[in-house]
Amino acid sequence: MDRRFFLQTLALSSLAGCGPVQMMSPASAAASTKAATVDEIIDRRIATNVTGDEFVAVLTANPNIVRRAPKTAAAYRAGLRDPAALAQFNQGRIKALRRLKAADLDPTIKMFMLDLQLEKVDHSVAMCMDHFVGVYELLRQWGHRDEIAHVGLFHAIYGTEFNIIDLLNYKSPADRARVQSVVGDGTERWIVLYGLLTSCSFVRGTRDTGKPVTSVDFFEPTNVLPRAISDDDFRTLAELQVANAYEPYVSSKRQSELGLGRKFTLLREYLSTGGQAAIDDVLRVFPKNTDADIGCA
Repeated sequence: MDRRFFLQTLALSSLAGCGPVQMMSPASAAASTKAATVDEIIDRRIATNVTGDEFVAVLTANPNIVRRAPKTAAAYRAGLRDPAALAQFNQGRIKALRRLKAADLDPTIKMFMLDLQLEKVDHSVAMCMDHFVGVYELLRQWGHRDEIAHVGLFHAIYGTEFNIIDLLNYKSPADRARVQSVVGDGTERWIVLYGLLTSCSFVRGTRDTGKPVTSVDFFEPTNVLPRAISDDDFRTLAELQVANAYEPYVSSKRQSELGLGRKFTLLREYLSTGGQAAIDDVLRVFPKNTDADIGCA
């Protein structure tokens, strides 16, 4: 037995006073230590004020972001000269870190999100870390297993047709291997598919044929993955699109945030009970489904 582990066990026995002690296995002890270490890192980041230049540096140091979002860093730099904007970014950053700390996630996954500094990258009504964890939690609430919920956790890590801040590059085997090592090959493949697909063709194709599409269109030419998808792929991608569009409304309570969900009302019959409830919220505000209404005109 490892000497440190033995001494820890002995100390626990003394604290207990008497009677048998449930011994923690070395693997459990290591996991507990890792979780404590991640929590300490999060606490230190929460306690540290971040300057505008540090927010900008996350973008300028990342060559993936420059590929599709060359002007984003300059926009950050100009906007964050405003003390109120900088304060808002820091508030969002702290909120994201606290949400990550509270999330029921493996410490390895939390550490990966911290390594990517997702709490410093803006995403609509929240920072990326906050939004990503929110989509994950929605999918878990809707009854999905981790393999699917983890797609929500990293759904835009390679960027999407609309989110052009590509934190990792789906064309890079090294970047893909990093994600695969954390969530597995199958989940990572879904993340790439989600990042590449064009949502309007996905929705309209399903509406026009009256059944799930069997292939997806990509927003840019690539042969990194085939475009053909299975029924399981379709349902995962449909569920994810709804959760991604619905989460900002859940976080902000602003009905205007439901607008992005209009196009996905046509997918309702293919969704889980939780996904259907989200669609019902959208239909309550946006009952029509013409191409213009769903944002695909």
